[in-house]
Amino acid sequence: MRKNTPTSFLGDKLKEVFESKDKDKHNRLNTIRNYNVGIKVYPPNDELTIRSNIEAYHRLKKELTLVKIDVTKVFFEYLDQNTNQQEIQDLEKAFLLSSSGQGTARLQKVMQFIEYDIFGDVLQNKHNFPSYLADKVHREFKRASNKNVSCSLWLYGVGTLYPALRPSSLLRYIHSILQWEYQDKLSILLFYPGHYDNGLHFMSQLSSDNDYRPKIYEG
Repeated sequence: MRKNTPTSFLGDKLKEVFESKDKDKHNRLNTIRNYNVGIKVYPPNDELTIRSNIEAYHRLKKELTLVKIDVTKVFFEYLDQNTNQQEIQDLEKAFLLSSSGQGTARLQKVMQFIEYDIFGDVLQNKHNFPSYLADKVHREFKRASNKNVSCSLWLYGVGTLYPALRPSSLLRYIHSILQWEYQDKLSILLFYPGHYDNGLHFMSQLSSDNDYRPKIYEG
């Protein structure tokens, strides 16, 4: 059995990326030019443990600035500023009273309701939330370091966005915004609860789209 260490949640390959002294491997998640983005896939049952480990993880080396963002927290902060919360609660109650079905069929109905009825208006322009998130990330990088130091952004809690905004869309937008500012000094790692089987499956139940350029890290 593998010993549980403060970095074991990353897996050997990601530990090498963030802990290695090898300059060729340092902060390099992906071999695709100008797209240094990766996805760490983990079992949904490990969600709370992974979140706890991410929040507790600290790098002591000064050659990398690490910013960790709880997407759930930022997303609801964004919604608070752009939606009527009482109206959302009324919609939820009405839907739960009127909806029918069981298992996957009911889950799909819930997802469609969330995407179109609750968040449809506020997320109609899909780039708005990623822009809001990117501004927050930029402020964190600016506060913590400077442009001459490599930066890594860790995004977790992303399940909250599905299906209103797919993780692949979020990564494309957030990368395109931040890439102009940080160029090859930036890496982005998304923590994804689910599994990979010819595509990413959110929470190991729902199939996501297959439009992924990020490198997938498992184990």
